[in-house]
Amino acid sequence: WARPLADTLNYFSWIAIALGFGIVMGALVRSALPARWLSRALATEGSLGIAAGAAIGAPLMLCSCCIAPVFDGAYARTRRLGPALALMLAAPGLNPADLALVFLVFPREIAVSRLVLSLAAVAAAGLPASASTSATAPPSPPRMLCSSRVTTNRVCSAAASNASTSSGLIVCMLM
Repeated sequence: WARPLADTLNYFSWIAIALGFGIVMGALVRSALPARWLSRALATEGSLGIAAGAAIGAPLMLCSCCIAPVFDGAYARTRRLGPALALMLAAPGLNPADLALVFLVFPREIAVSRLVLSLAAVAAAGLPASASTSATAPPSPPRMLCSSRVTTNRVCSAAASNASTSSGLIVCMLM
C-alpha cells in the first residue's frame, strides 16, 4: 500500500501547479469576467457557441483534471452546457503544445487522426448539449441566510425567523 500512496503523492506534486492555475482561472471566470461578456462570447446558439468555447479553451493548455474548475465557472456564469463542455474538452484535446508534440513524434496519420478526433469530440459533446439546454439568465447570488452577527448561543436570528430553511439553521448553528 505504500507504493500506490507514494505514486499518488508524486502525481499530485507534478500537477499541483497546473491544478492551482486551473483553480485560479476558474475563480477568475466566476468573479472577474463580466457576466455579460462571457454570456455574449459563450452563450451563442448552436455551433457558434461551440466554436467560441473551443477557441477559448484550446490556448488554456490545461489537463482534463485542471480544466474542471474553469468549466464550473463558465457554466455557472452562462448556464450554457454546450459551449462550457466545448471549452472543457478543447483545453486538453486541442492543446497547441500537445498537438505540436504529437505531430513531431508520431506519424502523420496518427497526428491527423488525433486532431480530427479531438475536434469531433468537442462537437459531439457540445452540439447535443447546446441543443438540449436553453439560455437562461445566470443565477442570482445566493441569498444570505444568516445575519452577519451571530448571537452568543450560536443561533442565527435571520435563519431562525425563517423556519422553512432548515439547512440555513444548520449552517448558522455551526458558525
